[in-house]
Amino acid sequence: MTARHGFWLGLALGLTFALGFAAAVLVLPRAEAQSAPGTRWRYMTVRHGWDEGRWANEAGQNGWRFVGFDASSAHVLIFERPYE
Repeated sequence: MTARHGFWLGLALGLTFALGFAAAVLVLPRAEAQSAPGTRWRYMTVRHGWDEGRWANEAGQNGWRFVGFDASSAHVLIFERPYE
């Protein structure tokens, strides 16, 4: 590859990055909270085993939604639901 080809490749990649960033900031809609202001949440942590997700399906049917996991242990999942 010649220096000229490297220049054009770098320029093309830089422009692609700049256009993607501009589209993400200016064009795409911003994410908004899905709950009403002042909503209070209950949280539940679960240390799970390999039961093919049966307990997670039951939790979902009871209004719990998965929001994350404990970074120090891949086996602890965190769920939330609004206070009733």
